[in-house]
Order: sequence, then structure tokens, then C-alpha cells
Amino acid sequence: MAGNYLVNTFIVKSNKILIKLILSIFILWLISICSVGTYLKIKGVICKYKFESWIYSPAVIFDNIAYQSTFNGKLYAISLNDKKTKWIFEPVLDDNGATTPVILGNSIVFSGTDTYVLNINTGRQNWRYRTLTMYSAPIISKKSVYVGGTNALYSLDLETGKLNWKYEIENVEPLPAIYNGVIYFGSKWAKIFYAVDASSGKTKWKINTTGVVHAPPVIAEGIVYSGVGDSLIAMDTDSGKEVWRFKTDNYIETTPIIYNKCLYFTSHDRHLYALDIKTGKLLWKFEVDDWELTSPMVKDGVLYFGSFYDSALYAVDISSGTEKWHLKFINHVMSGILAQPVISNNILYVGCGKYLYAIQLKT
Repeated sequence: MAGNYLVNTFIVKSNKILIKLILSIFILWLISICSVGTYLKIKGVICKYKFESWIYSPAVIFDNIAYQSTFNGKLYAISLNDKKTKWIFEPVLDDNGATTPVILGNSIVFSGTDTYVLNINTGRQNWRYRTLTMYSAPIISKKSVYVGGTNALYSLDLETGKLNWKYEIENVEPLPAIYNGVIYFGSKWAKIFYAVDASSGKTKWKINTTGVVHAPPVIAEGIVYSGVGDSLIAMDTDSGKEVWRFKTDNYIETTPIIYNKCLYFTSHDRHLYALDIKTGKLLWKFEVDDWELTSPMVKDGVLYFGSFYDSALYAVDISSGTEKWHLKFINHVMSGILAQPVISNNILYVGCGKYLYAIQLKT
């Protein structure tokens, strides 16, 4: 009996020590992230705006107004002068999210279950067209709206919403970009990349790819650059012929950016990459502790990008690939940054969870 008592006492004491150790580690972790959060609050955040639902598309800043869509399908116009909401557009049927809006003149265009054109001053609907869009942000060119929907790419008249043409594809939502009168897009699951004439909707070329295309491509000087599965590939815009390919260790679901003859993009292998745009040669890569990363944004030689699971915003020197600083949003762990940061008037705007933060950058 005495032996059992000693064993039980030892187990109880050991468990208490273990619990204290775990609590100590947890408290130290809280202190560390709270210190980062305090630094963020004191050093940079000008203000934050709370929404009803999650932010997963970048804001658009135009004429000192932030236009922000949210996961519940709403679009908000917020004055950056007085921090007040100018208007909110709430679709009747939308509950599957809203894409990044596009602005042309007095019109603002965005997509959800339907594609909408609104009056930018009032938020009132001019027209809508059923496209069943989930991810594809619209693009505007020569008074036409191009948007990917379920199993089709649509061309719509900007003024009236009338269908110009419809390019049907099986089991795909196109994610388009336009260059010299041609729409380029990859199929999200069918593993095909297309070039379609913007005026007629006729196929110019299409090629089979080795992987899924998760994001719109970026195009410059006759070359289209796109993430395909775990690789970034460069293709000739006239023929679709592959120019070069750079392989990462996981799939790519963000659009690369081009700056000073270099390509910058993130991969699910937890890295931000810099490549030579002509050769695809690796210049540097920067590793983080998260795999769900946004596209980067560049300003004054610094790349800014966010992460979702650890809710962090990173600033990386564009020449060396070394970290300048990073900030963690302590109230958004596991519900962090999904959308590319945007910068206007030296203020960085980034969505994290249900909040849009405005952060003053150093001059």
C-alpha cells in the first residue's frame, strides 16, 4: 500500500510539473505574440474597419475611398477621409463570396453568384448577369466585361449587361487576364491553358498543362506567366509554346508580380520566390512558417505579403530577399490574411479575418 501511495504521489506531482511546464510555455508564447501585437498597434496601424464576414479579396483604393468585398457577397464603399461607410451593396441571392471589384469611370464591377455593374457614387445596381462565379475577378477592356463563371468564360457589354459571347468549358471556372486583345486563362481543374480572341470569343490556341491553374496569369512583352501545379511556367503569347519552367516543392495558387525584370510569387512550400524574368533562374527565396500565403505587393524596394494560419504580414527586401520586419495580428490566429495587400499614399491596406487594417509605411 505504501508503495502504491508513493507511485501515485509521484504521478500526481509529475502531472502537476508537466501542467505547469505547458502553462509556462503557453504564457511565454502569449507574451511574445502580444508584444508583437503591441508593436503593431503603436508603430503603424492608423485604423481598422470591421465587416460582417471574412475578407478574401484585395481592397481597391480609388479617389480616397476603399472598396472592399467580403465572403458573404457584400461590397462596401468606405471613405478614407472620415472613416464612414458611403454605401453597402447587398446582393439578393449572393452568399458564396464576392471578388475584387474593378473600376472604370462611374462604374464598379464585381462578381459573385451574379456579375454586377454598380454606380460608383451611389452603389445602385445598373445591371446584373448570372455567371455563377466563385473566384474569377472580372476584367474590363474596350467597353466589355470578361468574367469566368461555372463552366464558361463570359463577355458582357459594360453599358447594358448584354451577352456578347460565351466560351463554354467543362468543369472549370476560368481565371482570365487580357493582353493585346486576347484573353488568357487556365482551367482550374481540367489542366488546360487557353488563349481566346476577346472580340469574337474564338480559340487562338490551347495547350494541355501538367497541373491545376489556381490564379490568373500575368503577362508582359509577349510572355504569359502562370502557376501550373507546383511550377511557374513562361509561355509565348502567340503560340502557347513553353519558354521556361521553374519547379517549387508544392503547388502555386497566387498570381506572380513583375518588377524590374524580375518575377515574385509565393508557393505552398512556404516560400516567397524571386526569379529572373527572361531565364526563370532563381535569384533568392525567403521562407516563412506558413504555407497559405498571398501574392506579394511591392513598394520602394520592399515586398509585402501575408499569411493565413499565423496571421502575419511580412516585409522583405526586394534585392536580397532578407526580412526587414514582420507583424502578427494576435486576434486572428488561424483566420488571417488571404488577400494581397494594397498600397495607396504610402498606406498599406490588408484584410485579416473580418478586419481591414490601414498601416502607415515609413517614408
